[in-house]
Amino acid sequence: MPTIFEARANVQREMQQLVALVDRQSRQTATEVEIALWSGMLRLGVAMMTLFFAHQAAKWPTGLRYKLGGVEHEVQGADAVEIGTKFGKVSVDQPTGRIVGRPRDRRDFPMSRALGLPGGFTLPMVTLVAKFCALMAFAPARQILRDLLGWAPAPRSVLRMIDTVGAQARPFLEQAQVPEGDTDVLLITADGKGAPAISSAENAKRRKPHRKNAGGLRQKKSGSPKKRRGPGKKSKNAKMAAVGVICSLKLDDSGNARPVNKRMYATFKSYRALCVWLKAEAVRRGSSRTSRTCAC
Repeated sequence: MPTIFEARANVQREMQQLVALVDRQSRQTATEVEIALWSGMLRLGVAMMTLFFAHQAAKWPTGLRYKLGGVEHEVQGADAVEIGTKFGKVSVDQPTGRIVGRPRDRRDFPMSRALGLPGGFTLPMVTLVAKFCALMAFAPARQILRDLLGWAPAPRSVLRMIDTVGAQARPFLEQAQVPEGDTDVLLITADGKGAPAISSAENAKRRKPHRKNAGGLRQKKSGSPKKRRGPGKKSKNAKMAAVGVICSLKLDDSGNARPVNKRMYATFKSYRALCVWLKAEAVRRGSSRTSRTCAC
């Protein structure tokens, strides 16, 4: 990671290049300038974030003591890491600390915790990825991010972001206001689909490196023979996802019923858990009234 002086000089250099781009007297199209400006602004953002992190890392010098949960810790150095931002990946010297007198304990990252960095990415980047993945499949979402930002998190990082953000969705939905404009007919429908999944043991088996057969002959395996899978014990067992939709039906000008205020809920737990969730939402939207019809 560059020093504060080097990071500031890099910011000034990137800014001068952007100004020189629009001051250029040579013939250039608006498309060429816009593309170059967008790339330059992203580089400028990386340079600015690098300067910001350099200032923050300087607040945690080696030997500094601080308390976490009433236990005294000490900064013992820094790890060179990359933080994913909307501008790109930023190289950061991340201070690391341990409990005083216990050098083998789990490391603490005081700067990341103080800055609210959720696991190697900034929060705006995590929320942006979550929004894209809520609208489309993971692969197109990552491609859109590459086209927009010039880079995209790895598939495993995207899954980790979605799992983390998704855990906060239920409390958010429970606190959300009831949609306005509901009619007397509330429609609830549910369905399920199997999502391919493998166990942790199967995943570990597949990630083992392949053995090289130097002599070209089949080598004899050591240990006990491979145990055959029993009936229904497949390498890929689909995990059922239960999906439910709740909405109101409203007649349009032509007399046809169309859905309004539609909300979708999904879970990997069970259909029972989905129905409990849908029932609670239906009650919130007034289905307990005797004058209201609930079509399931």
